[in-house]
Amino acid sequence: MPRWNSPQTTQAEKGWTLAKFAWVATGTGAALLEIAFARWRLRGLVGRDLVEANGQAVTRGRNCREARSGDAEAVARVAWLVPRVAKRVPWRADCLVQALAGQQMLLRRGIASEIVIGADGRPDAGFIPHAWLRYGERTVTGGEIGHFEVLLDPDRHKD
Repeated sequence: MPRWNSPQTTQAEKGWTLAKFAWVATGTGAALLEIAFARWRLRGLVGRDLVEANGQAVTRGRNCREARSGDAEAVARVAWLVPRVAKRVPWRADCLVQALAGQQMLLRRGIASEIVIGADGRPDAGFIPHAWLRYGERTVTGGEIGHFEVLLDPDRHKD
């Protein structure tokens, strides 16, 4: 299946097909459930829970060096679906909720990912925290992260 509106897709592949409609419909339902569950989990979440969740995701999933052929497509779909569904739910589904939901969606497919926590690094911004989901070097959820300074990075603790 072609990537969703990537530069490599032809004009014919960009249109709505039955297969594309099916994965968007089922993916939207899955993303909605994972976002709702992530929001519920966030009620009692503390910092060490994120470290534990990252550890479980890494040990239970394949990292990008062990990736299978469909993993990149699954990551692209999660990156496309989660932010779009999160905008339309009637509760708050900001960056950490989206990262938790995306991580669970990837983990269900056996794909390891890591949640990274950072803060806005611009001097005039004050303290603005942000979370994003990373698969290898790719940012899955969290948008543009270039101006954020990393506070909690799972890679820092690997020896």
